[in-house]
Amino acid sequence: MPTSWNTYVALGDSLTEGMCDTSRMPPGVYHGWADRLAMLLAASHPTGTVRFANLAVRSRRTQQVAVEQLPRAVEWGADLVSILVGGNDLTRPGCEPHRLAQHVDDIVAHARNAGADVLLGTMYRPRYLVMTPLTRRIHRFDEDVRDIAARRGCTLLDLWGMPELADPRSWAEDRVHLSSRGHRTLAFRAAENLGALTDPRIRILDTVLHEGADAGPDATQLSAAQWGMLHAAPWLWRRMRGRHAGDGVVAKDAGGLREVRAARGLSAGELLPEFADRPRGVGSVVHG
Repeated sequence: MPTSWNTYVALGDSLTEGMCDTSRMPPGVYHGWADRLAMLLAASHPTGTVRFANLAVRSRRTQQVAVEQLPRAVEWGADLVSILVGGNDLTRPGCEPHRLAQHVDDIVAHARNAGADVLLGTMYRPRYLVMTPLTRRIHRFDEDVRDIAARRGCTLLDLWGMPELADPRSWAEDRVHLSSRGHRTLAFRAAENLGALTDPRIRILDTVLHEGADAGPDATQLSAAQWGMLHAAPWLWRRMRGRHAGDGVVAKDAGGLREVRAARGLSAGELLPEFADRPRGVGSVVHG
């Protein structure tokens, strides 16, 4: 597998859309791990640029990703596709993990047959009591996803096994989506797994630039009662009415590919020398 790609397209739901990654973003606009990964891919590319589109939309289920997002990735000639799906399916009553994984396998096979490399993600391990009933279902699904990655020659992004995600500060106030800190950590892990993290000093610079930047609330901010009132109750109310947070939401890059440039000083061989001797921090992704 190459360590640089020309065109990267991200598929998925709210996690890949970037929900709750508000660091240095205007109100109502999210950055996200996939957008941050695109910048790291640009930094590892000889030209310092990569074409990128984030087609992920909150609340999307696996079949919707297959119908709405995958064909565009193929049409736009993506040579790298990230696929992180299944969370919205697994929360639905009666979801059968093995059957769901077969749908994911179909998406992966289509992308691979079109000539794309695939970054394939598992679901994360539930950390809060309210989600523990889903643990066995998610575990079974993740086992199948790991098997798909091995059979199809994908790069695996194993969220279940990431110790950094055990830190409550990696999770947003709603306890379902990643915080900005969590998104940056996930982007770095993805880049490392792809072999696209060209210089570990990028982590150092990123940590320095983000000191104090995460002003948004994280999962440590609310009591269980406050969380239930502010987040769980509205979610249940939408479900009861057959509505979803993603109704009417359009992908941030529905209009087509955009060019992502590496942040100044981060293209291959151009790291800022004044940060070279700083102690290493735990990573996150630069610019935002």
